[in-house]
Amino acid sequence: ARHTLEPQNLPLDIIYQDDHIVVINKRAGIIVHPVRPFQKDTLINSLLFHGIELSRYGAPLRPGIVHRLDRDTSGVLVIAKTDRAYLELIQMFKNRTIEKFYLALIEGQWKGIKQVDLAIRRNPRVPCLMKISSSGGKPALTEIEPLWIGDSYSLLLVKPRTGRTHQIRVHLSSQGYPIVGDKSYGSNRSGEIMKRQALHAFLIAFSHPVTKTKMFFAAALPSDFQEAINKISNSMKVIGNSRNYG
Repeated sequence: ARHTLEPQNLPLDIIYQDDHIVVINKRAGIIVHPVRPFQKDTLINSLLFHGIELSRYGAPLRPGIVHRLDRDTSGVLVIAKTDRAYLELIQMFKNRTIEKFYLALIEGQWKGIKQVDLAIRRNPRVPCLMKISSSGGKPALTEIEPLWIGDSYSLLLVKPRTGRTHQIRVHLSSQGYPIVGDKSYGSNRSGEIMKRQALHAFLIAFSHPVTKTKMFFAAALPSDFQEAINKISNSMKVIGNSRNYG
């Protein structure tokens, strides 16, 4: 059998699908694919239940998965339904021709730099976490544009140029601006504003892996993120629109 994973009737928000790809708005709190020994309650189980064909590549645990979002990060995710789409998307991610934009709510009044270029490696003391590395890490580049700045919180538009594990979370924390609710990387106000890390994959732009049509998809902001913004909006001042990324 191609897939030995158990289909599960879990909520699934499909933004778009065709013969080759499916684009999902992933809710927070669900992991993308099984990790042994946990083979249930993942996005893959849900996709299988809803009858969505997935590429054989990446099987048995990661069929069709070409990129990931952390469990508590919400937002847009593209998945390959065919082997052809999988191979092309993997190459596109490698060549950095797929653009991703995130919204991040951070602690502090943003006065940081517009670009963080710091290598990342696994934290030897806590293997499930990452850390900035002066030697031996993988190169990681993140572009940052403030949307709103308040006295205690700021809202950022973040564009990762590379796709390292926990990249945005580590890079923002390294500048002294942890993401709200991100206890793993230094958030001191966890639970006050939001129960999880305030990070949402807002938009993805790419050429279709088969038809080459230019496409972009936006994922609606989840209610907990919207409520967090509403809670602090009185203390925030708009500083202008984001510049266009080239």
